[in-house]
Amino acid sequence: MLGLALMAGGMLALGAITAPVVFGHFPRADAAPVMALIFRRYDMVLVAALILVWLGELLRLASKLVQGRSILNRLRYGLLIILSGAMLYSTQVLNADIERMNKAGIHRSYTTVEGLRFERTHKLSESLYKAELLLVVLLILLTPFTQAVPAQPDNPVKSDDV
Repeated sequence: MLGLALMAGGMLALGAITAPVVFGHFPRADAAPVMALIFRRYDMVLVAALILVWLGELLRLASKLVQGRSILNRLRYGLLIILSGAMLYSTQVLNADIERMNKAGIHRSYTTVEGLRFERTHKLSESLYKAELLLVVLLILLTPFTQAVPAQPDNPVKSDDV
């Protein structure tokens, strides 16, 4: 849950608050490299949080706190695999491309081939970011329902038998 909370909190803080404020108050040429730097640093937090989530899942499975075959657990693991792939692609490929284009002086534009490439990459990055946030929220919501129910004794003692 800690890893998922780090993901959700950071995504909301940066995507919904920081980026609009920075781009709303500074010229794009100044704001873009700053936001790229912020997101690249946050990418390290996202990868660490993803590792935390997977370590937690491995510990839950090893301690038999979950029943891996339940439909909710299968759904949860499927969502976690999709989240992992999307997040690794975003952090390792898309955001790296955006940072390289920023450093090369390429910005969002519909008038140049490079600008169009930047625009497409940025739109894909934004879309994946929103999808990742949705997946994180779904995983947080599903987690309490995938906890194991304490085992009942084989021969429960009734109050009448005592």
